[in-house]
Parts: sequence; C-alpha cells; structure tokens
Amino acid sequence: MGKTASGDDAMTTTPFLPLDQLFLSARGEQTPVAVRGLEEYNFSNFKTAVSRLAESVAQKGGGDWLIIYEDGWELAVAIFAVLHAGGRPVLPANHQDGHLAEIAAGVDGVIGRELPGRTCLSLSGGRSGHVLGSFDPNVAEIILHTSGSSGNPEAFVKPFHCLQAEVATLHATFSELSSYTILATVPAYHIYGLLFRILWPLAAGWVFDADMIRYPEEVPSRLSVHENCFLVSSPAFLKRAVAVMDWQSLQRLKGVFSSGGPLAPDVAAVYNARLLHPLREVYGSTETGGIGHRAVYDAGVATYWAPLEGVELSLSDDGRLRVASPHITAGVFQTEDLADMRDDGNFLLKGRADRILKIEERRISLSEIEMRLKSMEEIEEVKCVPLQRNLRVTIGVLVVPSALGWKKLRDVGKRDWVKNLRATLGQHISSVGLPRKWRFVGQLPENAQGKITEAAAQAMFERVSTDPNILSEDVTGQTARLHLEISADQIWFDGHFDIAPVLPGVAQVTWAECAARRLFVLGGDFERLEVIKFFEIISPNTKLHLDLSYEPEKSRVLFRYWSEDAEHSKGRIVFARGDDG
Repeated sequence: MGKTASGDDAMTTTPFLPLDQLFLSARGEQTPVAVRGLEEYNFSNFKTAVSRLAESVAQKGGGDWLIIYEDGWELAVAIFAVLHAGGRPVLPANHQDGHLAEIAAGVDGVIGRELPGRTCLSLSGGRSGHVLGSFDPNVAEIILHTSGSSGNPEAFVKPFHCLQAEVATLHATFSELSSYTILATVPAYHIYGLLFRILWPLAAGWVFDADMIRYPEEVPSRLSVHENCFLVSSPAFLKRAVAVMDWQSLQRLKGVFSSGGPLAPDVAAVYNARLLHPLREVYGSTETGGIGHRAVYDAGVATYWAPLEGVELSLSDDGRLRVASPHITAGVFQTEDLADMRDDGNFLLKGRADRILKIEERRISLSEIEMRLKSMEEIEEVKCVPLQRNLRVTIGVLVVPSALGWKKLRDVGKRDWVKNLRATLGQHISSVGLPRKWRFVGQLPENAQGKITEAAAQAMFERVSTDPNILSEDVTGQTARLHLEISADQIWFDGHFDIAPVLPGVAQVTWAECAARRLFVLGGDFERLEVIKFFEIISPNTKLHLDLSYEPEKSRVLFRYWSEDAEHSKGRIVFARGDDG
C-alpha cells in the first residue's frame, strides 16, 4: 500500500482485460487498483489478498459463500477469492440482520461477519498459497438479490459470462473514457454498483474508491484528493444533492452515471446545465443487464434512449420492449416496459405494461394516472398502487405536493382538493379507475437503491398515523425541546375541518402529555388543564417545536408549541400527586 497516485501517472492507460484471466495478465504489480482515504492498494496487494482468502475458501470445500462487506476493496477481494476457489459469491440485497440470517441458512459459509452457527471467514489471517490462474466464465456464477416490485428480496443467479459481457459493453459504449478513479454513492453488492464500481474498473485498469459516499457534502473532499474522477450515483442521491451540492467543486468531475431507477428529467437537466461533462442515465435491470443510455439537457423535451453497444431491441405486438444481448442468460428477455421506437433504434419509455389493472371490466393504467397528476404544477411526485379490500381492488395514490400544492391543501382542505383532482382525472380516466385513497406525504418511501417498491407504497395506506414525526429532541434536566414534523396523513386531520385541515387541540395536548411521560418521571394520572391558549392553527407539513418544562413540586408540565412563523399554543397539564405528595 502507498499514497494515492495523481497527475500523469494516474492517467497511464492500461489494457482492458477479461476478468476471468485477470491474474494471468501482464498487468504491472504497482498498478493502482483501489483507494481508501489517502491509502492506495495496487495489483500486487489485490493478488495477495485474493490468494490468501481463496486458499481458506478452498480448504472449506468451496460452495456458496455469503459476502457481507460494504467496503468496495474487501468486497472485490472476497468475490474473486470465492470464484478462484471454485465457489459462488452470494451478495445480499441489504445488510439487515434478518435478511442476512435467511440467506446464511442456505449457504456453505459467510465472509465478512460472524453469524451464529455458520462457518465464517475474513480477509485478515490466512496465508498466501492458492495459485491464481483463471476460472471458466461459462461455469462461474454470482448470486445477487433484488428487491423486486413486491419488496421481498429474491435471489437471481447471474452467469459470470453475462457480467463480463456487460463490462465489455460498457467499455465499448463509453469508449471516450480513458483512465479514471471511480467514486460512488451506491453499494457495490447490487448489480449496478458491482458493475460500475468493481468489475468495470478492474477490467479497465482504473482505480475505484473503496469507501461509498453517503452525503453530498462528502463529494468535494473526495474530488480534492483524487483526480480524473467519475461519479457513479443514483436518482435518490442526485435529487437530494441539487440543493446542497458544491457546484464549483463538481467542475472537476469527468462525468456522472445514474441508474437504479428513473431520474426526473428536471433534475438531470440541472446537472447537465452545470457540469462540464455529461450526466448519463443508464437503463436496465438485474435480469437484462444494461439496455440503453441517455443524457437529458432539456426537461421539456422528451429525450430518447440509445441502445448500448451490441444490444438489439424490438417491440412485441402490444408495444413491450424486447431485449437481445449477451448480458442476458437466455440471450433474449421480454420486458414489461412499454416503449415507442424510432427507425434509428432509439426508444422512449412509456411506463409498465404490468401496471394495468382491470376494474369492473375496464383496463386502468396506473402509469397514465401518475403522468396526468405529475403534469399539474401543484404536484411534485406521485405513486399509484392497487389496494385490495376484501375482494375489491381499488387504487391508492401517494402525492408529494409542491410548495403551491401544500398551500392549496391548507387553503381548501384535503376533501375539496381531492375532489378537484378526481374531477381533472375524470376527463381522461374512467370513473371506476379514479383513485379512492389519497395520502399527501413529504416524500415517497424509497429503499436503499432509491426505488419505490409497491409493498412500501401500499404500507403507507395501512398505517394510521396518530403521532408526530420527531426529528430530534434535546433534554436538559426538567426541560425538553422536541422538533416535530406534522405530516398530512395524520388521522387527526380527518374531519378537522371541512374548510381546511387543522390539527385539533386534543392532539396537541395528547402529544405533550405523551412526550412528558416518556421524558420525565411522572407518577400520577392526568388531572386537569390550566390556562390553555390556542393562537395560530397548525396545518399539514408544518415543522413545529414543542417546549416542555416539568415542575415536580407542583406536579405539572408546561407546554408550548411554536414554529419559525408563529406561536401556536401553550398551557399547563396538571397530574395527580402520588401518596407521598
């Protein structure tokens, strides 16, 4: 290990290599492979680490090995060690204990974490001894786990020759790239991160940063250390980063990739207006691998996707995109994505065919409902889902209002606004297909990949929210300050009032009492309220402060609700004294 390379040395071009023969190549021992902070790992370090772990895996008989590493370097070493030991790397969908335990029950061993009752290995220890030759990419496999639309992780076996073919496709499609350090905001154990963070840099002889970037504020410091960087990111991260990104520092980037889900065109256009090199979106899936790419410069103009090199596309009779490529296990895959295709092969995505519901013999497109709602200036984001009630299917819709939308919700109330939205949709959608359940939320429920699964969205309709969202709380002695966010789906807003939603006083008192009982030692029952006053109404999406002060000698709690704009209410809650009072 040594210091990070920079300048001309970092731009030295190395040949693109097939990954199954990586250790048979003439790649220089000092060629940088990965960085972590100011430390650099070279090709010699990589071979030694892989050899040591491969020896340990081989001694255990190979087989399937669950790899639990977030660090890109450690993950890369473990994957190649298992492959060279004749085993199959198994990568999880997440690192939640329950999910890992379920996978671990069906594998031969675990690398990276101690799990009860399992054979466990790590990168530390062991000795170099396993001869690193090549492995057969037509036999080798990696088991990935995808979230799927149901939200439940599902195993997917990916032949290594498909992954290797996709790496070659990426290199051929973006052939103007030379030698770079790959920074990333996505985990390397999902297929997108695995390809772009680990496999492609290894094949191309580039450098990857072992540490994942978690916050936009980290990007400038990484760019100050590493030169000629490419950022591998996700729609969720890129959207959050717009408001806080240091755009001047980003001028050093050589480009950005976004994948894992749809990136809003207006977000993509912001990056491509401000960056010197383009933000490229890559469209694909675990099953198909990469399909197409595009760069959006004008959010008001539909931007077509171009197929990746070697990918052949066609349309089924009902307009669904069919993909033929070496990235696919069977060679051809019929997607559920509806598309329009031009004569030059470029295509425009139109939503999912499997998002068609049949309600009372009528075909209802959830994608069309979302498209029409998103075209309204009061609405920022939308997610429609089918809801099963007894034997009846209805449609629920999660709406993230814009600033104008929140104002309208406060001014006219949920009931009247929903009525107006349904009337607008009714000009295009059959009445039987109009959404019956509406939730107005601050953000859509995204998983770690930035995807909004159907299961997570449906769960939003199962919850009956009675408590505020506590953003933070500070307690000093007998006083406390809580920072609250009041979402629009609070049950307290239902029926309060017909003109506009208002948080009732009983909710404010209930929240104050519950918080006081949790934070202070209160023995007696609720007895009475004193000098309670309400000044300004509390509307949905309000960010509140709740101040509490406990006076044990008087057995009472003083509460005060306030925001940056106004004081909303205050009063005293008196509790019955204990026997010793």
